[in-house]
Amino acid sequence: MFDTDTLFDDPQVIGPLAPVTYLLTRTDDIFDRYWRVVAQDIGSNLTVCTDGFRHVRKIRPDSTQAFSLLSPDSGSALIIPSGLFSWETAIDPDSLDEQVLYGVYFQVGYSISIIDTVNSTSVIVDFAAHPFIEQSDTVHWWVVADSDYPAMQRPSRQVWTFINWNVPAGETPRLPHTFALQPAYPNPFNASVTLTYSWTEFAEIELSIYDVTGRLVTTLARGATAPGEYSLLWDGTANGTQLSTGLYLARLIAGNNVDTQKLLLLK
Repeated sequence: MFDTDTLFDDPQVIGPLAPVTYLLTRTDDIFDRYWRVVAQDIGSNLTVCTDGFRHVRKIRPDSTQAFSLLSPDSGSALIIPSGLFSWETAIDPDSLDEQVLYGVYFQVGYSISIIDTVNSTSVIVDFAAHPFIEQSDTVHWWVVADSDYPAMQRPSRQVWTFINWNVPAGETPRLPHTFALQPAYPNPFNASVTLTYSWTEFAEIELSIYDVTGRLVTTLARGATAPGEYSLLWDGTANGTQLSTGLYLARLIAGNNVDTQKLLLLK
């Protein structure tokens, strides 16, 4: 017996069935059903076999549709420390009464600020409470749609940027045009070496140090990161231990791109 609630006052009855298992197939996207089993003897006397009931839910893989950012246009400059950010509706056809919520992400370097549980396709953001954004030149932003039936997330098609309101005219920073691990400086090095690297798309990145045998020595940076140019200082240590003189390899991975550079440590 199947019903849409626990009262079973208008159930869908399947049977009588001789076996103790039954394969139920349906073609609709989603359904919630409560079910229980009854036994019927030859005299049509009914006995509830199960002490209670069970709940079953059928869902298809997430079908939330892709959506795009609308405004402000990528690369535009804010003239005041606030702005209206808008995007297309991320339609989720799994359930007509489901509400899709949004999270708006702002990233500078490895610092990310999130405005979550937005129930519309636009939000006015005041950056007065975001000091790391105020101190930056270029800010990356994107939107993630949350659908809870099933619980899935779909990011916007784009990761856009805006220029900080404090950047003087004519000094708009530019995004890198290539994926690259720039020449390290100084190299050879003794106390520390500066590694500068860049990529052009939002990606999972990893910057690691290996010895000449290919053994991983230490990982300097890892995670989902917005496009841009970054620099960091490596002091020739791994887990707090100073490494010995020798040749090492710095390897940068961003998406499907890989670049490697030799580093000579002198002690």
